[in-house]
Amino acid sequence: MSAKYLFVGCAFLVACGAAKAPVDDNFADLAGADEKSDKFTGVMTVVGSSAYGETHGPFQHRAGKWSAVKFVGGAGDQVSVDVKSSNGDTVAWVVDKSMEILAFNDDSSGGTNSHIDTTLPTNATYYIVVRDYYRQAMKFTVTLNGKKAVDYAAPCAVDSDCVLANTGCCGNAFTAVRADLADAFHTSLMCSPGLKCATFFPADQMAECQANKCVAVAAKDIACGGHRVSPRECPPSYVCEGPGLAYDAPGSCVKRCGGIAGLSCDGTDICADDPNDACDPANGGADCMGVCRAAICSGKTAKCAAGYKWSQFDCNCVASDCRASGCDAGSYCSFCWAGFSCIPEGAVC
Repeated sequence: MSAKYLFVGCAFLVACGAAKAPVDDNFADLAGADEKSDKFTGVMTVVGSSAYGETHGPFQHRAGKWSAVKFVGGAGDQVSVDVKSSNGDTVAWVVDKSMEILAFNDDSSGGTNSHIDTTLPTNATYYIVVRDYYRQAMKFTVTLNGKKAVDYAAPCAVDSDCVLANTGCCGNAFTAVRADLADAFHTSLMCSPGLKCATFFPADQMAECQANKCVAVAAKDIACGGHRVSPRECPPSYVCEGPGLAYDAPGSCVKRCGGIAGLSCDGTDICADDPNDACDPANGGADCMGVCRAAICSGKTAKCAAGYKWSQFDCNCVASDCRASGCDAGSYCSFCWAGFSCIPEGAVC
């Protein structure tokens, strides 16, 4: 047998028992080159194009060259590529328009065909690049399958089209998605049933429809109310207020506090009576909800006697436990608002 035929025979026996050398092809030299230019066609031939769910070939691959099949994909698309040959040892890549390698495979499942699974990063044109491992001529076919990514956030028309969804398996980060796609979004996270948080939402965020896209907005940044077709509302634990509401201008969302649940404020903010509701804590409304206000004495402190604490709202020492300090006439000590405090006689905590 001649040396020529001995070489070809050994090629299909993985170099007569020798380990295959690593494949390290680099397509950077073709970045930005026109497909019809001599620079491009001298080393690579675009033999066809494909869409998801299609098989093309057999194509005739030239020795010492690369062959390419083009396709258009979208951001987040999950694609699988199968390159098969009956007379060659295929090597395959998925590269973007800039010739950056996204995925690669030489031998799949113990054979000499190639299989690639990858997720596309952007909406763009991509290439499936193919060659024979031993740089010989061969015939090959390409099968391209893809699952289109779902845009869970768009489009929307009004705020009610959008909801908040947990971005992990019951974690503390959220994103805004289309309400009718929320279940599909959670399913895509592949969380176990016990870690699916489809019904839990943070108290300080809400979903809005902005420029036809669902976005998550912090409550403090919501321009609520005002004269508009679909006025924006605040999350359940916030109230919409502001002088502009009197003449149909938007207001802002202010966090609610106090009440039976004893809701607290953030940072140095304090809980003050809400003048816009009908509940007056000074007239028997012991469980009135309040609103969080900036402390007017912020930065000031004082040493208070036992049973008293410094109030950033009154700029004074106030009773913190009426069991020690007692109560003024007309009020009595009771466990209220998550602590013992003085409430008006006749009021029920």
